[in-house]
Amino acid sequence: MDEQRSGLGRSGSVAISMDGGASGDQTTMQLVEQQDAYISERANTMETIESTIVELGSIFQQLATMVKEQEEQVLR
Repeated sequence: MDEQRSGLGRSGSVAISMDGGASGDQTTMQLVEQQDAYISERANTMETIESTIVELGSIFQQLATMVKEQEEQVLR
């Protein structure tokens, strides 16, 4: 049975199951759903990373402004 699933018989020939079983369709749908969930999770993670980078950029901008203000005070 495992030889039929892998597609290889003992002689090295290819065996194709033509039963068109619903279990194959169900397995395919489960894989597609898992891939969709994974892709969606990655997209959400990327959005989180992007917003964190934007927030970090804002923090550095504020820091640069504070340093510039302190530089002016030190020079006076």
